[in-house]
Amino acid sequence: MVLDPDTLYLGDNGRCLCGRCSGATAQYTGRDISGQKVEPVTESTILEFARMGFRVRCEGCGALAIIIKGNGVAIEAEVQKS
Repeated sequence: MVLDPDTLYLGDNGRCLCGRCSGATAQYTGRDISGQKVEPVTESTILEFARMGFRVRCEGCGALAIIIKGNGVAIEAEVQKS
């Protein structure tokens, strides 16, 4: 697999999915079904969304992106779907 199951990715049209919820095409090629490269969510993405009043969350399982001590990005997998 190309995608890490414990990472959130932004795909075509701003869709956000974790590596587990991404489709097989993305999981094995790093590109979504439309051929667009999926990019891992970064700390700056999380901060930018937060400034606008949003959270970065997987559209599939609801996992939430969090910043750990300002030096990395992780997902909080225990978050329930909203």
